Amino acid sequence: MTHSDDDGVTFEEPTYMPHLQDDAWKWIGLGPPKGLQLESGRLLLPGYHGDFWPFPDRSSVGSGFTKGHTIVSDDKGETWSILNHEFGEGHYVNELQAAQLANGTVVINAREFKDRRVLSYSDDEGETFYRVNEAADLHETYQGCEGSMITDAEGSKLYYSGVQGRTPARIYRENMTIFGSSDAGESWQLAQSVTEGASGYSAMQLLGKTDDGKDRVGILFERSDCTADHFRSTSCPTIFLPEYISWEVYEL
Repeated sequence: MTHSDDDGVTFEEPTYMPHLQDDAWKWIGLGPPKGLQLESGRLLLPGYHGDFWPFPDRSSVGSGFTKGHTIVSDDKGETWSILNHEFGEGHYVNELQAAQLANGTVVINAREFKDRRVLSYSDDEGETFYRVNEAADLHETYQGCEGSMITDAEGSKLYYSGVQGRTPARIYRENMTIFGSSDAGESWQLAQSVTEGASGYSAMQLLGKTDDGKDRVGILFERSDCTADHFRSTSCPTIFLPEYISWEVYEL
C-alpha cells in the first residue's frame, strides 16, 4: 500500500501487506477503478481472487474463475484488513466498483465471465452481502469487461459505464455507454452514448451539478480507431488493445 500527499505527483515508499490475502488465493485483484469512502468514514476497497488456477504460466485467463472480497480501513488508511472473504459465488465476479446509496446500502457492480453484470448488496458496509444477482438491463461483451459505477451527490441515483458490444454476439469491445438507475439497480435506462467505436475500460467521477440540477459526470476510458464489422472483415482484435485514453464530461 502507498499514498500521496501532493495530489499524486509523488508517492511514499509502498508498504507490503501480506495479511491482505489468504494462503489459498492463487490470483488477487483490486478494483478497478477505485475504492470508496463510506459515510461512516470507513474506506472500502472491493477485490477479487481465485483459489483454482489451471494455468501454470499465471496467465490472466485464470482471472475468470474468481470470487469477490472486501478490504477495509477504519483509521484513514493506516491499517487494513479483510472484511468479507468471499461473495458472488457462482457468478465468477471480478473487476468491481462499490457505491453507497442514501440509505447506507453498499452496492458492488462486478464483471462476470459472460455478457452480463452482477450486483451485490450489503447493509453492513461490506461485511456480508444479503443479495447477489445479475443486473436485468446491463450487458457487456461476451467474455466480460471492466465497468465503472458511481452515485450522484445525494446517493439516490446510480450511474454505470461500460462497453456494450453489438448484438447478437457482443464479441468486440465497442459502444461505450452510460446508464442510470433511480431504483438501486433494479432497472437501468440509457443516459448517454459515449462512443460507438472500439473502447474498453472506463472510470467515472462525479463533478458536481449544473445550475439546472443535472449531474456533471466525467468519464476516462480506453479507445481505439480500429473498426469491427461482425459480418465482413475487421481490424479489431478479439482481445481489445487500447491506442489512447479519452476524457469527456456529460450533463446527465
